[in-house]
Amino acid sequence: MAELQPGFGNGDSMISADAIGDRLERFVRKAFAVDPEDPNFDRTVDLFDAGYVDSVGLTELIAFIVDEYGAHISDEQLLSDDFASIDGMAHVICHELSAGRTHPPP
Repeated sequence: MAELQPGFGNGDSMISADAIGDRLERFVRKAFAVDPEDPNFDRTVDLFDAGYVDSVGLTELIAFIVDEYGAHISDEQLLSDDFASIDGMAHVICHELSAGRTHPPP
């Protein structure tokens, strides 16, 4: 069983970094047409250095994160090494949500 990472939620429902990573991976694979058989793609690869996501794609990815989780991601976090991979992004998002740093719903 996977270890529950810090998460957020209402009441008993917590969203783990693993669950966030799963959702991010599905989004990245679909939005950026990543071949399911691509042997170089995994949740630890640097999405930018490997060419999966470019600057325009980053804008799409940020919009997805805000829409999906309402997480506030600072410029410092966006430029960090942590934000380069799916697993890193998931941990940043999870941390922000558990700290209560979210955008209010529209």
